[in-house]
Amino acid sequence: MRKNFLKLGALSLLSVCLLTNTSTVHATTKTIDIPALGDGYTVCSPEVRSGVYNYCTTRCITVHPQGNTDDNFKFMRVRMRYKENGMHLLSSTNPGSDYDYYVSKDKNYKIEEGKGSFKIPIKDDKMYVKNVYFEFCGNSVNYSAEARVSYNAK
Repeated sequence: MRKNFLKLGALSLLSVCLLTNTSTVHATTKTIDIPALGDGYTVCSPEVRSGVYNYCTTRCITVHPQGNTDDNFKFMRVRMRYKENGMHLLSSTNPGSDYDYYVSKDKNYKIEEGKGSFKIPIKDDKMYVKNVYFEFCGNSVNYSAEARVSYNAK
């Protein structure tokens, strides 16, 4: 009886570990209003990072325009900043070829609705930063939007 109980316990623990999506375990998920591209950013409360990872993750669950317009939005923008004698860009501005969605002129990343978590690299010399501010804006200069987002400072 005891052996069966231990096997069942071990199997249950293994199932929980396998079914848990570790990329969003400590993620913050919320619905936010975001301004149109070029009209600033919606700044979320700071998230504390462990300092272990050289990236943070974010995800656009849904995004749609505000007002009486058709929902043809698929993208929104995100950047990460930190506070140290003012606000400074934390996300890498030289992410390499793996980051096709980096928009250099705006220094932000374009993330797609419904896709999985997107890794945003941190500048190499900023690994010590603990508090990360995720900042979001729309991908259209014509419309503000409402978005459901998830982000994790890692």
